[in-house]
Amino acid sequence: METKESMIQSILDNNFNNDGFTVEGIIRVLPRRYDRYGRMYGWDDENFYIRAFIYIRHIKGFKEYLKDK
Repeated sequence: METKESMIQSILDNNFNNDGFTVEGIIRVLPRRYDRYGRMYGWDDENFYIRAFIYIRHIKGFKEYLKDK
């Protein structure tokens, strides 16, 4: 199993090379959900890679939107 940091790093390396995103910055803005024991869940989900890609894409779009303002 990959760690969340290595998974996000692979997403950034493969899709967002020249955008200036860092793993720490992306982890800060990804939505967090906790189970009843206080643990973060969703990181082990098989669809996490796709969800993280979509969130990073939204962040990139918002960043471009703010550049135009």
